[in-house]
Amino acid sequence: MAVFTTQEAYLQGFQMTLQEAKEQESPVLKDYIQCQINRLESLVAQISQENFWQFLPEILGIDAKLDSVSELIIFYDFSNEDIIRIVEIDY
Repeated sequence: MAVFTTQEAYLQGFQMTLQEAKEQESPVLKDYIQCQINRLESLVAQISQENFWQFLPEILGIDAKLDSVSELIIFYDFSNEDIIRIVEIDY
């Protein structure tokens, strides 16, 4: 399991997923991924000692969603809408 020490390194771990979405030219999937990244960045910017445990479950959820997208995007049997539906149902 990879250990990331910065947000940039963490997001680079999903770079292949983002590249796949761009190659498919799917605005739906690109928007979904970008929305997840934007929310992650927003949460990380707001973290403090007082709210860490409040934000942690949502951050872990975003991580799970991005990981699921990266696993499913390689299967061309699924449409982009199917990928998003599966990820959201799994979450």
